[in-house]
Amino acid sequence: MGKKACVSIVTALVMLVGVFSQTALAGGIENKQNWSARYIATGSRNAATDGPDIAAYNPAGIMYQQDGIGLGLDVHYIWKDYEHKYTKFPGGPVVTRDQDEPSIIPGLFATYKSGPWGVFGSITNNCGGGSVKFDSGNTITNEIGASLFLDPNPLINGTLLSNEKIEADSFYVTYAVGGAYRFNEMFSMAAGIRYVDATKDVEAFANTTSPLGAVFGSYDEEADGWGWVASLNFKPREDLLFAVRYESKVELEFETTVQDTTLLGAGVLGALGKTQGAKYDRDLPAVLGLGISWDAMDRLNLNTSFTYYLEENADWDGEEDLVDNSWDLAVSATYSFMDNLRGSIGYMYTDVGMDAEDFGLVEKMSPALDAHSFFCGLGYDVRKNITIDLGVMTNFYDEQTALDAMGNPVTYDKQNNAVALGVAFRF
Repeated sequence: MGKKACVSIVTALVMLVGVFSQTALAGGIENKQNWSARYIATGSRNAATDGPDIAAYNPAGIMYQQDGIGLGLDVHYIWKDYEHKYTKFPGGPVVTRDQDEPSIIPGLFATYKSGPWGVFGSITNNCGGGSVKFDSGNTITNEIGASLFLDPNPLINGTLLSNEKIEADSFYVTYAVGGAYRFNEMFSMAAGIRYVDATKDVEAFANTTSPLGAVFGSYDEEADGWGWVASLNFKPREDLLFAVRYESKVELEFETTVQDTTLLGAGVLGALGKTQGAKYDRDLPAVLGLGISWDAMDRLNLNTSFTYYLEENADWDGEEDLVDNSWDLAVSATYSFMDNLRGSIGYMYTDVGMDAEDFGLVEKMSPALDAHSFFCGLGYDVRKNITIDLGVMTNFYDEQTALDAMGNPVTYDKQNNAVALGVAFRF
């Protein structure tokens, strides 16, 4: 089998090594921020001081809560519609290939405050967060088919692909724990450690007209690493708060475990070094979060968040040289209709710092696109110590077009929507 053919076929498998860095909704190319229902309801939590979810968004803010224990459980349901438009053959009609596999993402949060001291903890999904499934192929499989058709190897030349399917899931479960301290009425700080446990499961299949048979491969990728988080709050007056959060880079080296392949699948995986125990680097980048919270009126809070993702300083085996640091800017308003009922709206713009012409296999599978996001939600205190939050978010992405390997234009687009439910308890 020719080397070119090996590379072409295995692309369908290798592209999924890091594909789920973008299955969740809000954040940079790699890091995600949609962990709680209150985030889905506002889009801006960097300077929040209400709710147990600030254990992840603003740990120093727990020192402005009442004494006691706070516990939160949140669940997101995300509809993901990813779309590729391209010509199946040069000069042929434009086809559309999409995927709409939904994701369910949970989050757990805990806080404890006693006088000037506090403790926080969280379990979140900071990257990935579900499944992607293209049941009819996409631009990647189209490129594979073209290269196989033109390959000079007589066992491969003229080969056509059919019944292409690509499926994978990924979770970067992040455990964080730390402590907080309030120096005086104006300043508080928090610091803690983070542990990231990342797993990716990959499966790809295609029938071929080659006598070598079908292409099938299934493998896992695993990595783990440690990092830290620091948070600082400055409250110059009762109605105004400034917040800073920094999450360090987490070094991740993924190791491959091959689960099952056909003979052809095993051969092409080996041609690209995707063998048992193969490794590659894909760090979780550092994050800088800034926020301002202002109680503009007795019942109205205005909140602004700016989050900066330092992808250029991460080790992605050289792919970091193709990107600029991502960022997002969000504003929100929360109004208390009654003492136990509030409503919120928010808007966020995201710049992912990457052009479609630089998309690698990861970004082609799950397009990294700039986005406009809108949020709304309700919060209701069922009892003095029990709160229910409901959030709804919709994302509108700016489609991009670039040329594929055959020189034909490919348009990348997607539309995501989410609903989240959270329950918080105070003791």
